[in-house]
Amino acid sequence: VSVSGARPDAEALTGADGAYRFPRVQPGRQRLEVRHADFGLAVEMVEMAVPRTRFDVRMPRATIVQGRILGRDGSPVAAPSLQVDKEPVEVDAEGRFRFSLSPGEHEVRAEAPDRAPDERRVTAAGDPIDLDLELGRPGAIAGRIEGLADRRLVSLGLQDGSRESLAEARESSAEARADDQGRFQLTGVAAGTWTLVATDSLGRTIERQVLVEEGRETMVRELLRFPSLPAVRGLVLDPEGRPIPGARLSFEQERLRIWAATDMQGRFTTGLTNGIWTLRAERNGYAPAMAMVVVEGGAPVDVPELRLARGVALSGSIAGLAPGEIPYVEATSEDGAWERGNLAKDGTYRIPDLGPGTWIVTVKLDKRESSTQVRILPQDNVVRVDLTLPEPEVPAPGD
Repeated sequence: VSVSGARPDAEALTGADGAYRFPRVQPGRQRLEVRHADFGLAVEMVEMAVPRTRFDVRMPRATIVQGRILGRDGSPVAAPSLQVDKEPVEVDAEGRFRFSLSPGEHEVRAEAPDRAPDERRVTAAGDPIDLDLELGRPGAIAGRIEGLADRRLVSLGLQDGSRESLAEARESSAEARADDQGRFQLTGVAAGTWTLVATDSLGRTIERQVLVEEGRETMVRELLRFPSLPAVRGLVLDPEGRPIPGARLSFEQERLRIWAATDMQGRFTTGLTNGIWTLRAERNGYAPAMAMVVVEGGAPVDVPELRLARGVALSGSIAGLAPGEIPYVEATSEDGAWERGNLAKDGTYRIPDLGPGTWIVTVKLDKRESSTQVRILPQDNVVRVDLTLPEPEVPAPGD
């Protein structure tokens, strides 16, 4: 048993009757933890009162898990280790272990030097679980993938392909990314049947079942190919209608974000899945431009020309700051675009590359905040606006 705020000892053992006692505990709300090999962990927040507090703890129903960590041939392995929910668990010299779990799902991972880890997801429901973990020589999976939305931006992972037991599902933390040619290799893979899952930056997935032999590399002979995407293309120009090379474009849809860039002629081409995307084009020295892109039925989309206005720098001082205080400054346009300011140690700020229009400039620090409206004209190059933070609130007596 352990309790925060206990003096001088923060831990105690229960007696044969289950009783525990801490002679000195600071008053107030304290964290009480009870651990037992057969009943797991119980955590309670207890309000400690003077002069004495009694708090009885009812331990949860726990699941006992026991087994061994062995090689695939049944022989012991050197220096095995075990983690349950990323916490270390004791393993004896012969690989035996025993621990308890609270109800629910838990992650179990066994490993040893020069061996592929054995990872399981164990569901504890009260009944004892016999769990033998096998550590073999690591294998690998290699192959090639095509049709990526962003070159190399693909994650590859493994799922249990055998589906033998829902109570003890295998897992693998082996992950990889493809290179410029779409080639990939996952190392440290345990022997067995696995489902290889490739996920690109658009959230599309491809699955293939792979049989991995101990200590050997398995080549996925069949090319993994994502379906082709409809082309989304356009042109980025400066205010005089000249192409802007090297402009960066982002296409956003909920949590997805795809990047592209213009070529020497100011043109861009990318591929997107169906739906509504928010396009943002930007280049140093210019104000960003935004547009909506709608992809329907897998048809290509020609985006209307994007013209970037010359960027205007907004700067000024910030009054009301104490030494060392660093506020947050941003400018928000009428159409919802926003830009964050760069702060200097002398209490000044600068926001580059704003476009013409009305902007709300806001400075924030903790609960203090003030906003100022500023109008930027097409002919402006630099606009100065000084900001003032309100004085901090003084607590009323007794607060």
